[in-house]
Order: sequence, then C-alpha cells, then structure tokens
Amino acid sequence: MIYWKKTVVADNAVSVDVQKLYENGTEQAVLTGLDPEGNATWTYKTRQYGRTELERVNPLGVYDGKYYFVDDGVVKALYMTDGTIYWRNGDFGGAATGHVFGPDKKLYLCGYYGPDFFAVDNGGNTVKRIEKFAPDSSWASGMEYRGDSIMVY
Repeated sequence: MIYWKKTVVADNAVSVDVQKLYENGTEQAVLTGLDPEGNATWTYKTRQYGRTELERVNPLGVYDGKYYFVDDGVVKALYMTDGTIYWRNGDFGGAATGHVFGPDKKLYLCGYYGPDFFAVDNGGNTVKRIEKFAPDSSWASGMEYRGDSIMVY
C-alpha cells in the first residue's frame, strides 16, 4: 500500500489530516479532523475508486470554518467541527488543478480537461462554469486572486 499524507491547519489550530491510499489499482482518501491537541474528532472516507491518469480526490483546504475538496468531480465542503457535509456540488466534474478562495466567500476552481473556470458560492451553488476559454487551448493549470480579478493560467 502506498499513501500520501498532508495536514492542513485551520483557525484555532484545528486541522485536517488527509491520507490518500493507493492499493491494487485503487485510490481512496481518508480525512480526519484533529483538535488542537492532535486528537481525532471526526473521520470522512471517500469511496474507493479505480485509478485513472488523474487524481480522483483533490484536497483544496480550509476556509471560513469548512474543509473543501473535490471527490470524483464533486466539490464538497465539510464542517470543521464534526466532518459532516455542509454542501456538495456536482456541476464541476473535473480534477482540480488550481483553486482560490475569494474575499467574496466564493470558491473558484479550474481543472484538467475542464472546466477552465468554475465558481461556487458559500452555499454550494454554481455561480459560473466555463468549459473552455478557447477551442484550441490547453487545460487551465492554476489560478490566483489579484485585486478584483481571478487570473487563470
């Protein structure tokens, strides 16, 4: 078994430990909420997926008391307090290559093989989805919030 691990620290030293497990051609993620002392307070497991050329689970991070990630093309937000789902949005459909949280409390994403731009509000509602900026362009690989604009690369 091969695994990948990352710990994301949020406000008040509450964190999420992300373990990605790869075994026998499958991928699965286990997210564990940790209190300030490092004790597990909740666990969220994704389904076990068959491996493809793209990662099926993409950790995004903590923002505004929630943990965000993409689970097989579905953007999800979990409450940091107990790991329950705050919202889920299946409109993205991609593997996240870049993301940014805007000061407007929206989450902006871009992904391999599309969409090139995706915005979801703090309640989980799709605000905007652009599949491709141009027919002959490569996929978007990253983004940043600059001033009052989102820059997509």
